[in-house]
Amino acid sequence: MIRTLRPRLDAALDRATVRPYSLYSAAALRVGTGLLALAYLLRDIANAPEMWGPDAYWTPEMALRLNELNGWTPFYTIAATDSAAAFWLIYAGAVAASAAFTLGWRTRATSVVFAVLLCAVQFRNTFVNDSGDHVVRLFALYLTCTACGRVWSLDARRRARYGDPGPGDGLRERLTALLHNTALLVVAGQVMIAYGSAGMYKVQGETWQHGTALYYALQLNAFRPWPEVSDWVTGHGLLILGLAYLTVFAQLGLPFAVFSRLKYPFLIGLVASHAGIAVLMGLPLFSAAMVIGDTVFLPDRFWRRAARLVRRLGPVPAKPAGPPPEGTAPRPRTPEPAGEAAVRRSR
Repeated sequence: MIRTLRPRLDAALDRATVRPYSLYSAAALRVGTGLLALAYLLRDIANAPEMWGPDAYWTPEMALRLNELNGWTPFYTIAATDSAAAFWLIYAGAVAASAAFTLGWRTRATSVVFAVLLCAVQFRNTFVNDSGDHVVRLFALYLTCTACGRVWSLDARRRARYGDPGPGDGLRERLTALLHNTALLVVAGQVMIAYGSAGMYKVQGETWQHGTALYYALQLNAFRPWPEVSDWVTGHGLLILGLAYLTVFAQLGLPFAVFSRLKYPFLIGLVASHAGIAVLMGLPLFSAAMVIGDTVFLPDRFWRRAARLVRRLGPVPAKPAGPPPEGTAPRPRTPEPAGEAAVRRSR
């Protein structure tokens, strides 16, 4: 039995360590996570002292005590200070790290700084955070273990300009690939658990079974940024019923369809669901965080095809009309090798 399983285990280990997979999805996660963190920090910058700074009702002593009770690591509490200068230094560092991480500048080092400072700010007062903050924070921690700067980054541009030094030590490359692939699997598992558990909770509720859950949610003043649109949607019973069932079906079905092509219809349904949440319930950043998490299920070939499609649909560069400028010599014709010419004539 062991002799039969060992070749399979060796082959699986080779596949996991031969190269990092889904580099484009990792880059999409990096860009999306960095932009969302930057949006959160800039959105709340005017009220930052009252939310996470020295003017917050949640004092540094209370924050330190809560973190100790929860067993969180020390870097979560570096922003627990009464000094306004120290707080703004940490906050400005988090903003700068978010921008650098989004652009992919020195990504390996920047990803760690970004995760530490983002967690430091948010864990200063966890009671003002929302679900979107939680998702972004998780992605930031996981991305520190990935090679998310290999493509779509300033690092990739620098390597292309000055030449790639090539792969390093074989063991180091294998460990990097293994860590990257494992981290992406953890992200995918986290997203599937979030969708699966949300779907399971929904199907146990009577309002979701009857298809009326969205109707009651859209009656709450906290989730009515566009009252006229909410009233129009709730005025159509079949639409409310269809949206409720579509949400539950997409959330429950994705974990089972993720390893097949059926995942694409489920992902489209989930993206549409999050778009509705962003517009109807006024939660754009949370919806964007979940959509960014969905990109982990897209393979590299999807991103390559999308890039080719964008280039094909883009503007075609105009060719200069008329004869070539005076004094321009015609391009010399490369002589064909004699052997190839003889073969072509014989055909």
